[in-house]
Amino acid sequence: MDDATNGSNYQKLLHEIELLKYENRVLHTKIEKLTTYNGSQTLLTDKQLLFDLLVCLVEEAPFGVLIKKVNVKSIVYFNKAVADLFQLNGTRLLGSYWNNFFSHEWLHKIEELDRECIQNNCNKSDTIHITTKEGESRTVLTIRHHPKQLDTEDEQHIITFFVDITKNEHIKQEITSALEADRRKSEFLANMSHEIRSPLNAIVGFSQLMEDAEDAEERHTYSEIIRQNNDQLLLLINDIIDFAKIESNKLSFTFESVNIHALCKEAYVTFSLRNKEGVSLHYEEGPSVYVHSDSKRLMQVLSNFLTNAVKFTDTGSITISYMVQNDEVTVSVTDTGTGISAEHCNNIFSRFARVNESRPGAGLGLSISKKLIEKLGGKIGVHSELNKGSVFWFSLPLSK
Repeated sequence: MDDATNGSNYQKLLHEIELLKYENRVLHTKIEKLTTYNGSQTLLTDKQLLFDLLVCLVEEAPFGVLIKKVNVKSIVYFNKAVADLFQLNGTRLLGSYWNNFFSHEWLHKIEELDRECIQNNCNKSDTIHITTKEGESRTVLTIRHHPKQLDTEDEQHIITFFVDITKNEHIKQEITSALEADRRKSEFLANMSHEIRSPLNAIVGFSQLMEDAEDAEERHTYSEIIRQNNDQLLLLINDIIDFAKIESNKLSFTFESVNIHALCKEAYVTFSLRNKEGVSLHYEEGPSVYVHSDSKRLMQVLSNFLTNAVKFTDTGSITISYMVQNDEVTVSVTDTGTGISAEHCNNIFSRFARVNESRPGAGLGLSISKKLIEKLGGKIGVHSELNKGSVFWFSLPLSK
């Protein structure tokens, strides 16, 4: 083979090598592009999966999520928890004005909090009270967040989170009530010691004085003081016994036909003997009407009313009366005493409630009276004005 032929083959080989190198570079470039494309597709798929997961989490979250456009006052999104809480139709309300969503009673307040959240670039929280379509009251904690990354020149957004804290509020109220009941019970036990000791000391002390007294009038005075303290002690012990029976649900009743006129007349005669100077006792007599009830328990309630009236009335009058309206009779005791503030009227029938700590009493009489009247199928209440007097009443259905 001559040199010319060898040279030609060599050149051809070099050309083929260069061609292979070029094709290799092209193939490598294509492989890189394909790898990049596949990587991008994988990345996009991962992002989509993450987005779908977040949407699912928000949609099924146990708390409400609401996104709204502040400038145009429209709803962008709300999740299932919000729809359930406010009982909304999602497809109908999306994109609509939020005055179709929020109650007018707190719409202004919500808009004000939204503005503060945007202006101060901080989260704002508040507690709202709503009523569902079924009439159920709910307490809801709202937290607002301004996501600046979603804003444009023309649009600003607010994300509001809704957390139903109704159960928490109920638990708080129950704890508060339990603590208050425990405090009152402790006060009651401490007060009982004083209330029992006071008449006992008086009975013992004046018994000794009466024994040494020679003057008949003096002995009579001491005897009257002993009688009054004995009555006070007996009433206190009876209240404690009744209270214990009510608490253990062991209070018994004897039902019979009760003449309301006779009941009020008996109470009037009894308390006429106990009435203090400067206070007149009256009875506005009415027709004879009857109720099917327990006369002993009704007298106990009426006596509680009159005892309190005498205790808190220093001058003026106390009046026993009753009236018939529809199928009920209402018995009332009206006094011109110190009266009761609106605040105290709200819990005057609660256990251990006392309007004036300086006046004697265990704070059980009215609570027991309420329980008795309710168990007898009646109603009980008070109308009072501070420094003007009070009207305590109970009503019962007439006998048929």
